[in-house]
Amino acid sequence: RDVPHTISWQSVAYEVGNPIYSITLPAKPTLELSYDGNQAAILEAPEGYKIAIQGEQMNPVDTLKIDAFFGEEYRGDFLVDLYFENLYQGTTNFSVNIDKMPPAKPEILSSSNLFYNRDKVTVDFSVAPDSHILYNVSILASKPDGFNEMEVDLHDEKKLSLSDFVTYHGEPIQLSQEKTSATLYHLVAYSTDEYGNISAPSDYKVIIDPYNFYISTKNVASLEADGSLVRPFSSFTQALEVVKERDFTRLHLDGMCNIDSDIVITSKCEINGEGNSSGLKLKEGNSIIVKNGGQVSINNCILQLEETSLESLQSSSFFKINSATLNFSGCEIVASFNRSGSIFSADSSTIVLDDCGATIHAKQYASLISGIKTNATVTKGRYTVT
Repeated sequence: RDVPHTISWQSVAYEVGNPIYSITLPAKPTLELSYDGNQAAILEAPEGYKIAIQGEQMNPVDTLKIDAFFGEEYRGDFLVDLYFENLYQGTTNFSVNIDKMPPAKPEILSSSNLFYNRDKVTVDFSVAPDSHILYNVSILASKPDGFNEMEVDLHDEKKLSLSDFVTYHGEPIQLSQEKTSATLYHLVAYSTDEYGNISAPSDYKVIIDPYNFYISTKNVASLEADGSLVRPFSSFTQALEVVKERDFTRLHLDGMCNIDSDIVITSKCEINGEGNSSGLKLKEGNSIIVKNGGQVSINNCILQLEETSLESLQSSSFFKINSATLNFSGCEIVASFNRSGSIFSADSSTIVLDDCGATIHAKQYASLISGIKTNATVTKGRYTVT
């Protein structure tokens, strides 16, 4: 049966003119099909042939198509009847394995179980056997002033196409801040198997904000304060501990903070007042000290130094700056000294005042800036010394 044969015959009762009959027996076709995948299995009969699944009530056809529904796995062996020019020729068999069952979606493993994080987050995956993972990391939002984690729009997602995903090769994914802004990340991942099936997606959202810390002197909810907008610090002293630990911080003040000790800053720090009545209030004898390369910017704040009755204070300074930089914008500074004092006492430093107001009062001597080897830039504003 590997090649076609022609069979001829004639009646054994020979007579002149007896006809000779013949028929061609075609080569047996090869229809065996071992099929693995998530597509339909299609079996086409060779030219001149028709096929039918044995045991099924069906007419012989040119093509057989066997498929499964999404979410199913179908395996089967079939015996097929063969017909050539409507003449039965025998049987052959083939088998199919159609897998349309999606793999389990990947499990996302994070180094943090918090939505709001201060430091970078490491993300990994739990990979199922016989599957691999594709993932995409996108930044949904980046805000210099930080996020209110309770009001973040988690439905604001980017539309992704298959080309936006990359293959996971086992290396953990590092999520960190975007420059000096708070960053909202969105990670989407799905599994694929050897047949090309795709799982349901897994997604993970996280805020990373190492810089923005909030201080509120108003009613604070009974939550453990972490300096976030939802759980703000209640005192400037709490925030100062963070300033000491980090290279850069951005503090947001809501209300007046009373401080009864020196404030020492040696790092880069930005202090922003919320509204028109936020700032820092110290007593004469205490100072805000910026030194050793510290860079401090204070914006839209009320800065108040109260006079004391201590006769031992011969002279005092509101701000003491040594080898550092201090910038003010839109601030109101009020200082009253028992005897003598200066708003700024600086050595080898830089002071910038932009659109600020200052009122200084002392009984003997008062000055706005007393500096040695110091650059001072004053633009706009109102300054009164009595």
